[in-house]
Amino acid sequence: MIDVASDFFKAGATGYSPNGNKYEGLVLYTDNWKVQALEVSAVKSSFFEDESIFPKGSVTFDNALLMTNVQHDWSSGCDKPMVVSA
Repeated sequence: MIDVASDFFKAGATGYSPNGNKYEGLVLYTDNWKVQALEVSAVKSSFFEDESIFPKGSVTFDNALLMTNVQHDWSSGCDKPMVVSA
């Protein structure tokens, strides 16, 4: 199971951060991708517990992963336009 979760995050190493009217792309490169599972005793999230966004029971916690001592580089990725709904 941990290999599936690790592969999911490794394949999605690009993130986006809002900046004005666009999202700036950021890519994580690693030489030694390795995660370990964490034991979690409690989970609390005001965002995911908001039933106006997520109906009761629609979100469940599945795992927590940790990466330490990983040689890495961050690089700029492709920016994406911010779409504003009217």
